[in-house]
Amino acid sequence: MGLLGLATMTITGTITGTITGATASAQTGTFLEENGLVAIQFESSPQIDDWTLSTITPGHTGDGYFRWDGPDLFFSPGASGILGFDFEIETAGEWILSVHNRHEDPDPTEQNDVWIRMDSDPWIKVFSNMAGSVGAWTWESRFDLAHNDQPQASYVLTPGTHRIEFSGRSFGFKMDRFHLYLPGAAGATDVSAPESTRRFGEAYCVAANNSSGQASVVSAIGHPSLAENDVTLRTEQLPNHVLGYYIVSRNEAYVTGAGGGSGNLCVGAGTGRYVGNVLSSGSAGAVDLAIDTGSIPQPNGAVAAVVGEVWRYQFWHRDTSGSGPTSNFSRGLRVTLE
Repeated sequence: MGLLGLATMTITGTITGTITGATASAQTGTFLEENGLVAIQFESSPQIDDWTLSTITPGHTGDGYFRWDGPDLFFSPGASGILGFDFEIETAGEWILSVHNRHEDPDPTEQNDVWIRMDSDPWIKVFSNMAGSVGAWTWESRFDLAHNDQPQASYVLTPGTHRIEFSGRSFGFKMDRFHLYLPGAAGATDVSAPESTRRFGEAYCVAANNSSGQASVVSAIGHPSLAENDVTLRTEQLPNHVLGYYIVSRNEAYVTGAGGGSGNLCVGAGTGRYVGNVLSSGSAGAVDLAIDTGSIPQPNGAVAAVVGEVWRYQFWHRDTSGSGPTSNFSRGLRVTLE
């Protein structure tokens, strides 16, 4: 039998049509607010231009810190070394920015700053120069707006996804992690605060609308690192109270009306099925499944993912149509594991 008593389907294809749709906007995924805090390690971004990943200076967190080894760019914001991070918040308000940073020049006004911009706003110099900041990690992060106008860095943000970017300015400046937080948030400047959970993966393939009137979408929540083994698949915009399970493959396909159902199959040959994890969408029209990246189902038995592999996921579920019971599929999701 096929999906929960519906049509039997053998999945053997490769790409047989044009695959379209939006792709993820950030290489490192979208970091998610939790209780008024977004915490991000700089090394979560790919190393770029003259940013050097180093572990030489003690006191950093995570796997290291970035040091700007490029030229001084005092009058050229955004000219080189742009590190970008997408994040999503649920709460509107004034979000404080604190960068865990360090500078070594005996003059506290030298090698002590970076260019930063939020979304598409202008670049602003952010710096630290408080007493005792030389040769020490500090959270001091102030805008340099004008002479005697140097407030704590902060942004008034609306709920949704935003992008913050950092561009090299002063040779030797070091950045370890940064936090965005609402006033009073727990762990606001705690260096031991865990990095925020990410939503990652690349959507692909056109999905047919289901009986809710919309197409269901899959995302991956957690961390793409195999060492972390922290990946939860989440499908939203499902009809309420329908049953289904995830399917997975290294390959892609595009098969309309697959299995005699109403949806489009987007995973190809070598498809495994999470048949031991039948899920109900409940009243929220959504399902979550924490997967084990060391045991991914395949036709000849489970396999362990390896670094650099790309796996394709879909959620296959019961549905209804004008002609009666049917099945449907979510959009596809490509997940690259690090």
